[in-house]
Amino acid sequence: MESTTDDIKKLIEKAKKGDRDAQEKILENYASLVKKVVRYYGIFLSREDREDLFIEGLLALVRSINAYDESKGNFEDLAFITIRNTIFDYLKTKHSEKPFDDAYEDKFDIEEYVALKASIKDFQETLSPLEKRVFDLYMEGRKISEIAEITGRSYKSCDNAMQRIKKRARDFFK
Repeated sequence: MESTTDDIKKLIEKAKKGDRDAQEKILENYASLVKKVVRYYGIFLSREDREDLFIEGLLALVRSINAYDESKGNFEDLAFITIRNTIFDYLKTKHSEKPFDDAYEDKFDIEEYVALKASIKDFQETLSPLEKRVFDLYMEGRKISEIAEITGRSYKSCDNAMQRIKKRARDFFK
């Protein structure tokens, strides 16, 4: 693990100096992190919107490379926070019905966050055991094919479960 951290630090140094190959290697190494964040926050979005989020996440990753300061923490934490915040901003501006000034004034509301987590937990209670397992694995960033392999079910069975989950979620959160 130590050599991996050192390798990333060296790649970041090179990327900051304009080495495109180093930048591409970092993007390749952290693309799965971007996918996980997009999958988590974009679960109810269309494929096109998730693709837009992924691109926004990659751009945030590039900004993380340029902003990284080794003395202030590790790169993965900075990248995660930058990607997540960029996705929040994108979702807020793209899907907000409010004028920009109103959206800008919103503050993070811990009570609203706790209520949302409770709602998600309540939603999960409506799922069958298979659907719960599929949902958990999907939220970890697994693909349907991987979920099928892990659960010992067919691809079609897991895909159908995911479709039922999405339909239930849309109905539950309306």
